[in-house]
Amino acid sequence: MTQRGNLDFGQLGVQFTEKQSEWVRDLTPAVAIIGGFGSGKTLPFCIKALTLSLLNGKGYRGILVSPTHEMFSRTLLPTLRDDIMTNIIEQKTGKSLWDLSKYHPSKKELVLPWGFTYYFGSADRPDKLRGPNLAVAGVDEATLIKDFGRIAISLESRLRKGKVFQFFCNGTPEGLDAVYEKFCVAPREPERRKKWHETHKLTRISTIDNPGVPKQFVDQLLLTLSEEQAKAYVYGEHVDIGRGLAYYNFNDEKNVRREAVYSPTLDLHISFDFNITPMSCSVSQIRGGVLVTIDEISLNNSNTPEICREFIRRYARQGKAHQRDLYIYGDASAKVGINQYDEIEDWLGPAFPGTLYRRVPSANPKHSTRLKSVNGLLQNAVGQVQWIINPACSVLIRDLKTQRMDPGGLSKDKKQVASDGKTIGHMSDTTDYIIEQLFPYKWSAQKRPSDRSEMLNYLHD
Repeated sequence: MTQRGNLDFGQLGVQFTEKQSEWVRDLTPAVAIIGGFGSGKTLPFCIKALTLSLLNGKGYRGILVSPTHEMFSRTLLPTLRDDIMTNIIEQKTGKSLWDLSKYHPSKKELVLPWGFTYYFGSADRPDKLRGPNLAVAGVDEATLIKDFGRIAISLESRLRKGKVFQFFCNGTPEGLDAVYEKFCVAPREPERRKKWHETHKLTRISTIDNPGVPKQFVDQLLLTLSEEQAKAYVYGEHVDIGRGLAYYNFNDEKNVRREAVYSPTLDLHISFDFNITPMSCSVSQIRGGVLVTIDEISLNNSNTPEICREFIRRYARQGKAHQRDLYIYGDASAKVGINQYDEIEDWLGPAFPGTLYRRVPSANPKHSTRLKSVNGLLQNAVGQVQWIINPACSVLIRDLKTQRMDPGGLSKDKKQVASDGKTIGHMSDTTDYIIEQLFPYKWSAQKRPSDRSEMLNYLHD
């Protein structure tokens, strides 16, 4: 099981990149490994945890924290147990490292054969992270934790008992967040700045440098992401995404096109936002993998029946005489109480011969999540435009040109009032809802195989 006092990780059949290996061995007091999707972060994270436990030995303790208990159960524990510890075999007994350890699920505690104990915690239960003095503390997917700054301070303050002390974490860049501030922003005071450089180190890794990731995966990822997003989610760079214009990839010449017109051979995708002034509806079609927004309806002091009547006037028998199916999207909050989508279907069903399909999620995705999808569609990292808009959609175009992010703090919400004091963003909300359903920015990442041996080849997210 061991070679010269270290675990024999060669039994895993994994070859780390130079950067991953250096990060595992680095004993700087606070270290982070930041990379894109599939760049290989979780497996080095777990191997570092085992290495630090050996360096400290019997009687010492550490903690490993996941963003949620679900992520611990789905990612961290299977990686540690199935991909590492069950594959390290002691030659004398034939037993695996996992067999020789004692795992107590109720206590969320793992006692390793050499007497080091790891506790497992989750950031959604910060009260459970308090406890005994520790030698090491690791945070998995730290960039997904809203209160990372506070949790990091709490964990580092507990590193009081051990032979080798270290705080370590991993993650994929999510803007200029608390992880960025901790590992990339040095203090201004000369003395503190000097010490910070001695005690903090960040390692960046790229998806394309991971030999276990197929080229097809990277190519699909680049097609899904905007150029700015690719810097973060492929190359592991911290990018100030979404702090200025919400739709920073919108371009008049590329996205506003006269050929974005109705086709009778395609289904209609209709999306609603139920603000009274204005009540908004956008109409789109899918043409060769491109979203084509052909029309908008924006009515002040309106209601659901009125906007349905206007849609029927334009697209039923007296208008375009649409014969194909209709797909309905929109604000999930309209499903609460009196369900406005039932009312929409009551109006539209008798007016059109095709089938109505409702695609409204149980809850609205966050603005920041929707905007990643939308900006990637406006223009992706290889320069492809996958969303064109009819010039007559003036309300939508104004939203895309002018809507900004809320400037308060690190807010990830869109600002709903324009510089002239007018309400803005309800029409762009309607197209956000469609895009998040049909073109989600994490599509490629979600298509990865679930088989554990395949995940080992990816060296994990």
